[in-house]
Amino acid sequence: MEHGIKGDQTGADPERVAAIEQQLETVHVTLDPGDAIFFHCNLLHRSDANTTPDPRWALICCYNAARNNPYRQIRHPQYTPLETVADEQVLAAGREHLSRLAPS
Repeated sequence: MEHGIKGDQTGADPERVAAIEQQLETVHVTLDPGDAIFFHCNLLHRSDANTTPDPRWALICCYNAARNNPYRQIRHPQYTPLETVADEQVLAAGREHLSRLAPS
């Protein structure tokens, strides 16, 4: 879905969102500071403006199945499948990285 800038926010195409809202229910999720939420990559989502004097920080990690291609080819990264390796290889790579950060 195309996104655009409105004010200082980025958002989905309002016309398409309105059409989707006619067909699907809206589910409100209230989170407390420190809470996390995981949802499907195709879920339309948003948040209200932060009306507090405190900054709102978010960590956004996106995972998408390689087979979940967009319906129209635009700005698509053309995913490269990940190779599965043994746990020992992950541990060895982590130890090697740590040794470069903090040599003994």
